[in-house]
Amino acid sequence: MWPTAARRAASVPHGLRRAGLLALFALLAGCEASQPDERAAAAGWCLDGDCAQRQLIDLPQLENLHFTPEGRLFLTGQENLYELLEDGAGGYSARTLLPGGGGCSGLVSVPGTLYALCAGPGGPTDFSTLQAVDLNAAEPVAEPIFALSGMTLPNGMDIGPDGALYVTDGPVSIEPKIVRLAVDPQDPRNILEQTTWIRFTGEWPNGLVVTQDALYTTLYGLGLGTVVAIAREASYAGAGTVEFLMDADTGAFYFIEVNPRVQVEHTVTEEVTGIDIVKAQIRITEGQRIGDGICGVPEQAQITHDGFALQCRVTTEDPENDFRPDYGRLAVYRSASGFGVRLDGGTAYSGAVITPFYDSLLVKVTTWAPTNEETVQRMDRALREFRIRGLACNLQFLENVINHPTFQSGEATTRFIDQTPELFQFTKRRDRATKLLDFIGEVTVNGNPEMKGRAPLGERPPAPILPRTDLSVPPTPGTRERLQQLGPEGFAKWMLEQPQVLLTDTTMRDAHQSLFATRMRSQDMRVIAPYYARMLPQMFSMECWGGATFDVAMRFLREDPWQRLRELR
Repeated sequence: MWPTAARRAASVPHGLRRAGLLALFALLAGCEASQPDERAAAAGWCLDGDCAQRQLIDLPQLENLHFTPEGRLFLTGQENLYELLEDGAGGYSARTLLPGGGGCSGLVSVPGTLYALCAGPGGPTDFSTLQAVDLNAAEPVAEPIFALSGMTLPNGMDIGPDGALYVTDGPVSIEPKIVRLAVDPQDPRNILEQTTWIRFTGEWPNGLVVTQDALYTTLYGLGLGTVVAIAREASYAGAGTVEFLMDADTGAFYFIEVNPRVQVEHTVTEEVTGIDIVKAQIRITEGQRIGDGICGVPEQAQITHDGFALQCRVTTEDPENDFRPDYGRLAVYRSASGFGVRLDGGTAYSGAVITPFYDSLLVKVTTWAPTNEETVQRMDRALREFRIRGLACNLQFLENVINHPTFQSGEATTRFIDQTPELFQFTKRRDRATKLLDFIGEVTVNGNPEMKGRAPLGERPPAPILPRTDLSVPPTPGTRERLQQLGPEGFAKWMLEQPQVLLTDTTMRDAHQSLFATRMRSQDMRVIAPYYARMLPQMFSMECWGGATFDVAMRFLREDPWQRLRELR
């Protein structure tokens, strides 16, 4: 059991460290956190329960405390970095180590050197400056030795077994990460190299512990803990949306409102959680409970996120006309499809009339993929598959937004559209399909305008005149009969012995495959074939078979190419 001396009214323990085996130190913050003069005390107790609490020092807004291997106690606060010193008379004093002042948070140390995460250019909550204190100096002073890329979160630092510093780095808005800072063994205040150890999206690490075999951290989702706390405090039941605004510079987020209904963006939540929110809220109103296996929503601790989702709203708003909604009839409407693409549509279809009296939304497009990058790529593909004609729409604007580096990096703020004019640089659509359909329809109904005024054709061309040849006389045997008589080897020898050029006629092949664009019929060949046989017996061969014969004869002419060959022979 803890001794009762370790309880204190109207205070909250903010950090704990043990000194040796008998003493426990804690930071006690006043409960009235909204008071500007809030102060915190460093307090100590004996662990054997025989001595009462003893207040050691009273300093403004303490954040953390740390014992070095040498047994020295350091404290951090929003105003400075302190070392706690005994005055020899049973009392304590605080020595400030930051000449210019400024808050600090995380503390770690190696023999002879103390590291502190202290305020950077972003203000008192921007712990992005790594300071080092030479503990061997007679008057130790903190000196900046490294600047991290963004706001480092409190307590986000530890030393690994390799002697390197592991630090959380970057605000939530630009994918925070854990970086490894290699330290010079000869000079602990010299950072040799920075490497990114791991990145996070949609959550951030708060606190690090590095052991011999692993790195541990606590991950927080943006606002998730606050959302759950609000719902529990208000005994809220049913679907709802809690909205926040986040400060892009500090990563702090601020509550706006709770909407007690399903929002337009609920499809994103459904995609990454696998929960049918609409079905669940109906089940809950019918008396089912979360986690009962019927309503479709598991216990809070069992809700997991899988992959990434992105939603775009396709509307008839005109980005080039201050996003004013267009209205009228949709001449053409074609939507996207495919794996990982979800469409929540309304009344959009070819021929639909969009009125000015209601929302200009045509369809919500939600894409899902295992990675954020693939989710954006899938959305880009889906948007490009759409075809909307007859009214203005925001498709090209959406394509520009999701493909912009600022959007993809997560750095976009509420000023993104106003400060990014390239989002409104559009390629003029050629609309070739609609133009082609219009032309075909016009020609079909009214005729080709290029034929206007031309004299109509006269009588049909006369029928072909066949050669004067007696077809009752059998044809002279040709090379096919010679091949059958001599066989392949004998025929080849005969060919080599011939002094004249052996000619192959390609008229039928060229007429079929080129001149008549593969539309020459078998009947057209059969009529002239007997004349060939009698008038050109000395011809070496005839080519009447093209590469497209099979496809054309069977698919377009509805003829058997093998039957054609038998008849020609």
